Amino acid sequence: MTIVKRLCLLLIILDLWLTFAIYSSWFGTGMMIADDYPMAAVLDFPETLGEVAWLLSLVLIPLLIVAYRAKKDWLSRGLFVFGVLSMAFIVYMVGQYGEYNDVILERYNPDTVQSTMIEVDAAGLAGLQDGIVYCDGRPADEDVAYWRDSIKKNTDILVNNNHSTVYYYDTESCGAVPEEWGVDALPVLVVLQDGAVIESAADWDIVKYFQDTERFSYSW
Repeated sequence: MTIVKRLCLLLIILDLWLTFAIYSSWFGTGMMIADDYPMAAVLDFPETLGEVAWLLSLVLIPLLIVAYRAKKDWLSRGLFVFGVLSMAFIVYMVGQYGEYNDVILERYNPDTVQSTMIEVDAAGLAGLQDGIVYCDGRPADEDVAYWRDSIKKNTDILVNNNHSTVYYYDTESCGAVPEEWGVDALPVLVVLQDGAVIESAADWDIVKYFQDTERFSYSW
């Protein structure tokens, strides 16, 4: 048995582990985003490369078996080199998923997010001519409070990661929003230009506003 064929046996064992690792990374990350960190969906991660790496890990096993059983040395060497290069790519993608997961846990976690919105009072709001204002207050109903808190946390995640400037106005301590804004429900997001409202969004549409990757950019 040549050295190359012995190494092919070693690669087959290694590829079995890599198949599990890349599948766990690809599938696990998708489930993590869907279940616990949905705001991370705005990140532009090369999911297609992850799928390619997983499929490649499956194809490698029969190819390496062929390399081990091949009678022609050039075929064994060629498939061995292909296997080494393919595994290097798979290892790289496993590392990318690890880095991607770290970013999600650190920057897209609703349980640990800290708001970077700039708080303004009634006087500050009156003098604001241009900008994005998030208006909210504290409702008496606990279920409504939980729902509003979820919207705020998810909005904070997106604002923090797209590095936009957003002003926060608390109607409970600062009073109602200007009547001319036509706001009839909270929370609401108002976009001002020259003192006039040019765009607004309420409830979960606030989150959708910031999820627009044509309007805001996100990087990891």
